[in-house]
Amino acid sequence: LKLAFIGCGAIARFHLDGIKGHVPRVDVTTLVDIDGSKAQAYAKETGGRAFTSLGDALAEGDFDAVDILLPHDLHEASAIQCLEAGKHVLLEKPIAPTLDACDRIFQVAAQSGCVFMVAENSQYWPEILEAKKHIDAGTIGDIITARAAFIYPFDEYWFKEARPWRFESGRTGGGITIDGGSHWIRPLRMWMGEVKEAVGVLDHPLRQMEGESLTRALLRFESGKTAIFDAMMIDTTFAPDPWWRV
Repeated sequence: LKLAFIGCGAIARFHLDGIKGHVPRVDVTTLVDIDGSKAQAYAKETGGRAFTSLGDALAEGDFDAVDILLPHDLHEASAIQCLEAGKHVLLEKPIAPTLDACDRIFQVAAQSGCVFMVAENSQYWPEILEAKKHIDAGTIGDIITARAAFIYPFDEYWFKEARPWRFESGRTGGGITIDGGSHWIRPLRMWMGEVKEAVGVLDHPLRQMEGESLTRALLRFESGKTAIFDAMMIDTTFAPDPWWRV
């Protein structure tokens, strides 16, 4: 499978290392980034061809599928452009900043005949699958409640740009919840079912971030069971804290 990276920012390193380590049948042949130096650096590493425009890559590049690794506000336009060009799409989470944008992507994907998938890696983490296996088998009894906690210290690796897009709520669609925190919601849904209602509080201790950098929420599921969801990115010292409890 010939794959194009659409975006060569911070997360691209993790995707490429994963492909190199686990998916040898995937060949990254095309690298796209508005910053030509980033695209060129990955092109040198992979032997692929660098572009600074998605349109040019679709017109001239040699690939079957795309891995979209862009800021959230660019997901909709780039995903639809690739689907309409007949390319299979792997789209980094979150799908888009708004539900309406998500629905528009789904509609085009359904009509395209192409494979569309969201890159939500938490649903494949071994500990998540092991917990689900025991929950489904009933080996740990009836589940009463659960907790998921994305507690992450501020890491400059994700904020290297001159004006980091992750600080801008208009680009992300929110704050830490829609960004890293979303990885922790998917396992809760796998274990507990679909969320029926949620109530919570937001705060902004990381002043650089326009959206919330702290979320504390109580979720009720269709089953009637409840769970606590925490998402935090704070520039301070944390004591050890488990990510999951069931």
